[in-house]
Amino acid sequence: MTEYSGIKGTRVRYLSSDVTLNDAAKGQIWYNSTTGKNKSFVEFKAWSSGANMPVAKRALWSAGTQTAALGFGGYGPGVFNTTEEYYGFNWATGGAMNTPGYHLSGAGTQTAAVAFARGTPTPVKGPLTEEYNGSSWSEQPDMGSARYNATGWGTQTAAVCAGGGPGQPTMLLTEEYDGSSWTNSSNYPTKIYGLGSAGTQTAGLGCGGYAPDQANQGGTYPGNTTLVCHYDGSSWTTSTPLITVATG
Repeated sequence: MTEYSGIKGTRVRYLSSDVTLNDAAKGQIWYNSTTGKNKSFVEFKAWSSGANMPVAKRALWSAGTQTAALGFGGYGPGVFNTTEEYYGFNWATGGAMNTPGYHLSGAGTQTAAVAFARGTPTPVKGPLTEEYNGSSWSEQPDMGSARYNATGWGTQTAAVCAGGGPGQPTMLLTEEYDGSSWTNSSNYPTKIYGLGSAGTQTAGLGCGGYAPDQANQGGTYPGNTTLVCHYDGSSWTTSTPLITVATG
């Protein structure tokens, strides 16, 4: 019978805490003396189905992590103010937003989120800002510019919103939120909306989107772009483009 020592050339380690989960830990087995359990690290790279959301919707926004996520707003038909919380295996209904919205943006975690830049029944685009504390939403100071179909990232007290529209000049604008107010920052390199994003307020990433002034780079609609831009907290720089066009 093959044993671990024969495969790895070492005995099972006796540790008081788990090993650091990185590439060097792949395939390792150890005994955690604190929990009294044998542990191993096996990497899985595959998608699996999760629980369905309780309400079918599109053009919503999300925040949080894989096991503590948040979905809010959206379009159905009709514009939603509903919030759904995900716990890694099922969904639960959270507190309703004060104002319904679709093609909105946001940032943060399941218990400390911020929502902004939304389409509403009237008017079509709005500057509304709301914060979520894990159970309820509260209205906050409006953005400097009304817009929707923008993008957002960061935390509840250090968020960024970029692009949006459609219309001038919102597709260029970047604004930062500190948890109590909005301030203008440098413009995005091109007019854009429906882009993806990630990162922090001082190390952000914008990618893809619909940029009407850009030459058609493929896809269904002229203006879909492979553009990738980095944000350092004060300015934008272009980077290596996406492999294929993408827009939201």
